[in-house]
Amino acid sequence: ERERERESPKIITFYEREGRREEGWRERQRERDTDRQTDRQTAQKVLHSMKEREGRREGRERERERERAQKLLLSMKEREGGRKGGERDREREIQTDRQTD
Repeated sequence: ERERERESPKIITFYEREGRREEGWRERQRERDTDRQTDRQTAQKVLHSMKEREGRREGRERERERERAQKLLLSMKEREGGRKGGERDREREIQTDRQTD
């Protein structure tokens, strides 16, 4: 019995120490999980804001491209309209020349 009494405090302290280690390990694990979750959320926010900025940039570029295309189309129409107008003037001149002959 005396030997058991001597050993039992050692056994108890061993398990207490192991229990504390286990608690500490669990606590550290919870902290790591929380840190990982926070890091993941931060990364998602950064990625989202980058995509938003990229989308705005692409939107601006698309808008500029659209404006360039509209200007080009307008200038082409003006040139074509000018040609057609010039052709009409020539046709009128030819018709008036024929009528006067």
